[in-house]
Amino acid sequence: MMAEFRSRRDAGEAPLSTEKRILHIEEQGDEATAILFRRMSRNADPALYELRLRRTGGKWLVAGETVMPWPDLAHAKGFLPPRTVAPA
Repeated sequence: MMAEFRSRRDAGEAPLSTEKRILHIEEQGDEATAILFRRMSRNADPALYELRLRRTGGKWLVAGETVMPWPDLAHAKGFLPPRTVAPA
């Protein structure tokens, strides 16, 4: 995913939206799970994210994630917006 984000940036695409709504966070020691609603663009489907976090060196880092279309899996097109610039 990070390569996809870099490719979009390097191609000159507009930054993705940071729109999000945190729905739930559960912490147990140095591990946590965060559930959030996220939308990367008005042209992309909203998605439900499950982030698995691990505290390392005093900082919370993403150890894994699951992305699910929201609210209707049957009609979801994708959580990233369509490309506006062809990749280089």
